Amino acid sequence: MKKLAIVLIALLGFQEVLTAQTQLTDLTPLGSDASSTPRAFFQLNGKIVFSAYTASEGRELWSINEGSSDAVLLKDIYPGSKSGINTGGKDGINSDPFVELNGKLIFVANDGENGIQLWSTDGTAGGTSRITNVTGLSTFRLRLVGNWIFFLSKENDQLQVWKSDGTEQGTSLVKEGLPIWNTPSFEGEANGIFFFTFQDYGTNDSRLWRSDGTELGTFPVTEHLDGNGAGGGTSAFTQYVELNNELYLVVRGADFTPAHFSVGIIKTDGSLENTTSVKGVHQGNTQLIDYADALRVGNKIYFSFFEADSRHLFIWESDGTEVGTINIYDEFSLEPFVPSNLASDGSNLIFTGASSNGKTGLLKLDLTTLLVQEIAEVTNNVPSSFFFPNDANRLTNLSQGNLFIEIANSEDRWFSDLTSPNTQMLPALSGTRQMTVISDRAYFSFFTQASGRELWTSNIDLTTPSLLSNVNTSGIGLLGGSIFNYQLLGENLIFPGVDGEHGQELWKYDRSTKQELLLKDINLGISSSTPRSLISLNSIVYFVAYTPDLGREFWKTDGTVEGTTLVSDFTPGPNSSRISHQTIYQGNLYFEIYSNDQYHLSMIQDGTIQLIKELGKNQFNSPFSVKKMISNETSLFAVVDGEGDDLWISDGTSVGTKKIKDLNKVDNLTMVGQQLYFAATEDYVQDPQLWTSDGTTGGTRLVKDVGKNFSSFTSFNDNLIFSVEIVETGKELWMSDGTTSGTTLLKDINPGTHGSIGFTQYLHLDGFLYFSANDGVKGTELWKTNGTSSGTELVIDINSGGIGSFPENFITNNKAIFMSAYREGVGNELWRLNVETNSLEVVDIIPGKEGSSPDHFTVVENVLFFQGGTGVSGRQLWNYNLGTPTGTQEFVRQPIDAYPNPTTSFIGFTEPGQYTLFVYSINGQIVRSTKSSQENIYVGDLPVGVYFLVGENGNTRLTGKFVKR
Repeated sequence: MKKLAIVLIALLGFQEVLTAQTQLTDLTPLGSDASSTPRAFFQLNGKIVFSAYTASEGRELWSINEGSSDAVLLKDIYPGSKSGINTGGKDGINSDPFVELNGKLIFVANDGENGIQLWSTDGTAGGTSRITNVTGLSTFRLRLVGNWIFFLSKENDQLQVWKSDGTEQGTSLVKEGLPIWNTPSFEGEANGIFFFTFQDYGTNDSRLWRSDGTELGTFPVTEHLDGNGAGGGTSAFTQYVELNNELYLVVRGADFTPAHFSVGIIKTDGSLENTTSVKGVHQGNTQLIDYADALRVGNKIYFSFFEADSRHLFIWESDGTEVGTINIYDEFSLEPFVPSNLASDGSNLIFTGASSNGKTGLLKLDLTTLLVQEIAEVTNNVPSSFFFPNDANRLTNLSQGNLFIEIANSEDRWFSDLTSPNTQMLPALSGTRQMTVISDRAYFSFFTQASGRELWTSNIDLTTPSLLSNVNTSGIGLLGGSIFNYQLLGENLIFPGVDGEHGQELWKYDRSTKQELLLKDINLGISSSTPRSLISLNSIVYFVAYTPDLGREFWKTDGTVEGTTLVSDFTPGPNSSRISHQTIYQGNLYFEIYSNDQYHLSMIQDGTIQLIKELGKNQFNSPFSVKKMISNETSLFAVVDGEGDDLWISDGTSVGTKKIKDLNKVDNLTMVGQQLYFAATEDYVQDPQLWTSDGTTGGTRLVKDVGKNFSSFTSFNDNLIFSVEIVETGKELWMSDGTTSGTTLLKDINPGTHGSIGFTQYLHLDGFLYFSANDGVKGTELWKTNGTSSGTELVIDINSGGIGSFPENFITNNKAIFMSAYREGVGNELWRLNVETNSLEVVDIIPGKEGSSPDHFTVVENVLFFQGGTGVSGRQLWNYNLGTPTGTQEFVRQPIDAYPNPTTSFIGFTEPGQYTLFVYSINGQIVRSTKSSQENIYVGDLPVGVYFLVGENGNTRLTGKFVKR
């Protein structure tokens, strides 16, 4: 239906559309469709509800009626191509961002106007709505405890505990002001109490906390303790599991018996008096654990531990008492093997361990006799030298006695009914993810070249897998999504792209020939060199690319095949040089690079890499590194992650590169003339404050303690414009001249406490600063300011009603403003605003409601270049001829007749004259051209379909179309 719609629109209005915008590239990797990558499958009121990604809607919630195959978008929560649903990196954990309460699914989402909030759905569009409207929430995990939902929110290294009954009135802050070092490592429930674990700021240890939903009932139940290493570090506790209304977990450093066992099991019912040790199980002072798991079977708990270096796997059984806690499995292997989590069929413990042949086997431990049976060898993968929790195999119970096995660091998948003959690899389901059983059916994410990664289903034994719904049918495009960046080199565009023969490599679009060209297959074949961090300087584009022999190193191109070469294998061999933060300063390219166990400020001089100065190491011998870098005419400023964030300055020499201020956190570096502005804290308990620096220690000073959540810094009329949140107004725009008294609120655009500024970009034009803001009535729309409160006003309401258009990617040719914006029924598209008449026009690249989501705008010689997506070609490079103030060039239009029409081989023309003629496909791609209309054009090798003809000579344009059979 999508492709048919594009054809019809092209037939009706191609001449007008072609005049304005043209698709430049048509590169795509193997396969036809992009992926929706479905996640988190739930059963809700007779529907399967899941999250999925499309180019036009981003990641949102979808549903399928059980027994059907028609997926329906529940709601485009963040209108347009931005994602309303974010699982917070918890891909694969269904229970984190979603919980079910009273027949509704409660989840975390962002509608673009109100930030992260709690939402609910009953599985219908009308029943999907926002619950809360709290400013500053930052959470992804929800935990159901009885009839209450608990969640944690982090703000400026301070942790908050919240609870909700699923309504706005029933959502409240329980406790705040808990200093936290990173992120909570556990959130769970036992005995009707919410438990969570986090590392206190400034410590290397963690504590287990509890909350009953009251401030007094929210407190730690353990002292500061270490983890055993199995949680990805020594600060995280592991193996949380509930038994008989008590929470069990494994820690290091408690008073265990015997005393030399420093790692052991503790338990708690949520009270201080009943938080006690159970038993020591490991000599954690001499050997850390690399992977561990816990599982409840009946009235007992099983704890597994794996030491990768010694190839040692051991399992303890516990009934909650010291005498009932015993070691039931303890094996060393001469050969490396890969462990797994624990599974059970009710009477046996199932896991992967060392096989009899020195490989990895699926093992069954009889919990009555404690006899071990090797079911089958499932992999001979050798683990890496550094073992992490995600290096373990993953077992999923499909039903009692049926297992799905994901092999770590591999696409291999297995099925087992716990018998040797029926433990088999599943080549047809290689790479399956998100395996979930709902109503005796298996649902999972699976990739094919034809449909991408989409939602599949099967019976329980996985013998009848089939595509359930292809949610994302758009083309794959240059990178299977969006290209990361491109650079102009003269009149040509340099960009990373993918075709069907090569991986992601460096390409050029030649504006004179209107063709794309592979500059170099750096990593030969279908493998990718993944060019990144393109930056243009002195008619050269520098970039970082990867090969197995060289690692990631600096490369450069002058836009020719022979001129695309390696700058330097700075770190010889396959190890990478860790190049980052490329910045142009005084006509040279500066960056950070790793050498001799330290990071250095460096530059390219005379075509070679020159080290300027090492950044140093901390007391633990860990190297300092650059977090941000910015320059003006006289100085290069950098934020260095040392002991906190340190502000550095450099004049490009070793002597002139030095630290000027010790701070805790620094962000939002912005130059206003020769003055640097930024948001910073001096210690972890502070909210950020507004600072400035003239490049000297004495001139680096606090401007004003304004509020919190600084963002959107820009220079305007020798002042700083920024957004910041205060209690009275919420997040609004402020202005500063660098003095305390001169730092004031610009305007309270959205009166009250909720604020008007979310994500915004800026455009300077004719003495005004354009930006996006929400006045609380019209949603996020286009505004402008002249630097005064009275001169701050709405420009235009693009999407009428209470939902905004979210304008961004602003650019101008000094006659009009071009931007991407959303309108219902149109999607997120390219728009043109005539600032003199306030008239608005849309460049509707994808007709209908989907939208092309244009971004990465650049204007060169009155031509706008950008990235945009279509359902046919995916995301590609486009240009838009700005032409006259209406956005189109004025031509005398004439029809052109082609014959024979339809045709199977050649096309001829009735119009005489020397016209340059182009044949376009329906998506605007040039497929043929000739310099004279008197010449026939061979089209016999083109696919069947409708094609368009355009000829130009001076101010005369000929247009027509023909059908290829």
